[in-house]
Amino acid sequence: METGAGDFGVKAGSALVCAEGAEVNKSTTEAIKGLGYHVETASTAAEALEWLKFNQYEIVVLSETFAGASPEDNAVYRHLKGMPMATRRRLIVALVGPHLKTQDAMTAFVRSVDVVINEKDAPAIKAVLWKAIEDHVHFYKVHKESLEKMGKQ
Repeated sequence: METGAGDFGVKAGSALVCAEGAEVNKSTTEAIKGLGYHVETASTAAEALEWLKFNQYEIVVLSETFAGASPEDNAVYRHLKGMPMATRRRLIVALVGPHLKTQDAMTAFVRSVDVVINEKDAPAIKAVLWKAIEDHVHFYKVHKESLEKMGKQ
């Protein structure tokens, strides 16, 4: 059975992929398309930052070393961490890296992202992202309903 964001009552929108490595990039793009999202793939940090500035994404998948940066010096990661919370809570951020343990909630919390994924798990990324979408929808359900009742969304 094919699954998509619509299974949660959520209309799939756009996703931004900032992945390092052909296998991660290909697996990620195919997985997100399979979930019903339109995918844009950035090849440079400047391009990704420009797109983040002018577009609203529901999912951002980011390699720790995107565009040759070190995990500590990743401009896209710093931008995402610095977003206002009202904007940030609307998107799911998945951080991909060679030393991350897939779906480690504590690491995700410490890194201020929704889910972490080891790049060796790229072939299974669809299931990981599906779980992240499910968790995100359930976590923010009451918050979104409250905003809607107050006419603020």
